[in-house]
Amino acid sequence: MTELTLQNPALLGITAAACVLAGFVRGFAGFGGPAVLVLVLTQFFAPASVVLKVMLIDVVANSYLVPSSFRSVRWRTALPLSIATLVTMPLGMLALEVLDPVLIKRAIAVVVGLCSLVLLLGWRYRRKPGIAVLILIGAFSGVVLGATYLILIVVVFLLAGPDDAATSRANIIVWAFCMALAFIGTHVALGNVVWHEAMPALALGVLYALMSAAGGYVFARSGEERYRRFVLWLLAMLAGIGVVT
Repeated sequence: MTELTLQNPALLGITAAACVLAGFVRGFAGFGGPAVLVLVLTQFFAPASVVLKVMLIDVVANSYLVPSSFRSVRWRTALPLSIATLVTMPLGMLALEVLDPVLIKRAIAVVVGLCSLVLLLGWRYRRKPGIAVLILIGAFSGVVLGATYLILIVVVFLLAGPDDAATSRANIIVWAFCMALAFIGTHVALGNVVWHEAMPALALGVLYALMSAAGGYVFARSGEERYRRFVLWLLAMLAGIGVVT
């Protein structure tokens, strides 16, 4: 497949068009923008040339999303989840050497899809999770994220809890921001970031961030039920794609 090079005006245009949809999803749901970008762009370009550029595009949106989430984030939830995930991510990367990542991804996608359907039926746990549960979920999510790049475990866990839509979304945004910094930092340390390609990606991130702001504007005017249904159907769709790809 063709490599995605943002020096080509035509490929830049395709990526910009994808950023419009993905940015809106990211701003409204608090996650999912990178997944949408990857799903669209890998239909045209080699996956290895897409993922890092997508993360660079997405990180720009955090200049709007993270500060706007501070009023709603529950730090007692977001921080233990983030720290535990970061600690165990390297274990997931090591697991790639002995396990089939496609098989792992499909198994996790099946579980996420089933959980999403259960949540759509209205089930939620009612008690706020303790620190031990948060560390356990975060640690498990780190292994999954390191092995498959799937962030869906934490999203399902947070949406199943007693917090309202604004708090759940803010917790997801803060957690995802920590993971994006770790992902990009690792690739910078490994020398995988090509700066003449990174700069156009960061420029596209401005368009993506503007659409994220539009998505956030719509979220602020949406009800709890509308948000939850949108996000759960998005999770189910991403899980379905994860099973078949």
